[in-house]
Amino acid sequence: MATRIELAHELLGDAEQLLNQGRLRSATSRAYYAAYHAAVALFEHHGFKPTSFIGKSGLPAKVWEHSIVTRRFFHEFVDQRGVVSWRAGQELRRLYADRLLADYEYTADIKLVYAADGVRAARSIVEQIEGCM
Repeated sequence: MATRIELAHELLGDAEQLLNQGRLRSATSRAYYAAYHAAVALFEHHGFKPTSFIGKSGLPAKVWEHSIVTRRFFHEFVDQRGVVSWRAGQELRRLYADRLLADYEYTADIKLVYAADGVRAARSIVEQIEGCM
């Protein structure tokens, strides 16, 4: 069974291949998921569980909800612990917004420069997280 950080690397590799193939929507989506799984790995490394946070239901979360990860990542690991950069915290939020656009807005025109920047941002996030675990 792969660890979350190994999964993050696999998804990052997928994002890079998809980018090289010109499959920009899929590259954007995979880039976010690489960063998401790395972020969850960092939460778990610091002893957090989904139940550490209130989910959309108003009760302790049962799973790692995207809104919890993207919102609390900045607070826990930029503001509170200072283990990742301000930029990484902001880029995780942007990657999530880009993923929603790529996956759900079928008329969206995903540009190469934005998809490539998303893959770069995901790589940076995964590397930063791996470096502090």
